[in-house]
Amino acid sequence: MHKCTVRFFDRRGIERSTEVQAASLYEAACRAWSNFKAVEEIEEESFKTKEFIVEVHQDPKVFHVEMEKLLECGSNVEGGVHETPRVSIG
Repeated sequence: MHKCTVRFFDRRGIERSTEVQAASLYEAACRAWSNFKAVEEIEEESFKTKEFIVEVHQDPKVFHVEMEKLLECGSNVEGGVHETPRVSIG
């Protein structure tokens, strides 16, 4: 598990961010999106963003996760969590 900061910029250019623990980019983006959706003020904005920016703290790396691809991966998983695509961040 890695500590990650996940952020995005809303339509007004305001940066929104949250911290999550995750083992993969997919997991980090999903956990962050769940956090964003839990905040009424930014829930709608998180649906309209084009990408989440995932910053890994232990290994200073930055990844860009396109929302369209994230949603596509989630909808293509028929076998549940065990078949979820994983891109390791460690």
